[in-house]
Amino acid sequence: MSNNVAKPGCQTKCGNLTVPYPFGIGIDAGCSIDSSFDIRCDTSSDPPIAYLNTGYSSIITASTVNISATQSPS
Repeated sequence: MSNNVAKPGCQTKCGNLTVPYPFGIGIDAGCSIDSSFDIRCDTSSDPPIAYLNTGYSSIITASTVNISATQSPS
């Protein structure tokens, strides 16, 4: 079994977070199952922060069946 949890050719990490398929890093990058599963990786932060494409909730953990997020301050 491969250790790569993302689609081939797609980024697997945003900072300390490993992002598994069906989620994918990059908006409209073709790395997720659907655009609502796209993850935006903000590399201007140190460490980078992953956000759901559907808003400004930062992602705490991600698995192939679940994602935990917290609402980011405006």
